[in-house]
Amino acid sequence: MKKRMRPQNPLASLTYGLDAQAHPEEGKSLADTAFDRSAKNQQTNMINSCEMPAKHNGKKYSLENLKDMGFEFGDLTQRGEMIEAKLPPGWEKKATDHHMWSRIIDERGSERISIFVKYQFSFLEDAFFNIKPRFRIEEDFYQMEKLKKDEGIERYNVEHFTYATQYCVKDYVQSPDGRLVYRSKLIMGSSKNRNVMWKERDKAEKEAESECRSWLGQKLGLGESYDHKKHFLMFWDGNPIPALQSAL
Repeated sequence: MKKRMRPQNPLASLTYGLDAQAHPEEGKSLADTAFDRSAKNQQTNMINSCEMPAKHNGKKYSLENLKDMGFEFGDLTQRGEMIEAKLPPGWEKKATDHHMWSRIIDERGSERISIFVKYQFSFLEDAFFNIKPRFRIEEDFYQMEKLKKDEGIERYNVEHFTYATQYCVKDYVQSPDGRLVYRSKLIMGSSKNRNVMWKERDKAEKEAESECRSWLGQKLGLGESYDHKKHFLMFWDGNPIPALQSAL
């Protein structure tokens, strides 16, 4: 029997070891199919291992912040990109639909950490984690899409130099997609040219975001506007906050 040789081409090596009768997924080449399978396997291996990324995205926070949350750490691995980690009791790693992204959920099922791990073939190219706050302030894309569909109001129109924005506050306790608890006023405007439009829209976004931060700080009894950098580890006990129950 003729011995099957391992291909030298890195891309071709992705298909090495696949069943001889294997077929590519619909709309994909065999190499792309093999790459996706390999990436998904890498994600599964990470999920089932005791490892997680050792650095925070943007370096705002560190492993010390995770220790405050109950994590315990061992040795660094994979050139210092990953680290052995023991999660708090009841917490676990879960895969997402995207092979590069996973998450760590707590005992209530709330996402507390997002994890990014990117492999290029079998080489670890990048890895980091993000700490998720209970409350998140973001542009309300769902509402903006609804306004566009129902009333023709667009987030921006580069032909007519118009813009619109609206921010919201979401509570992520036991809610993967977040429970809406507050929505800012809708801010709309028009400008004389495209450059001015972008500047005015940026200003409108900051105004809408500031409104949400002020509202949330008041409802949480902080005595100041909510600040993600300062308050991101707070309020994760999962207890109901009466001031938020009838916010909408």
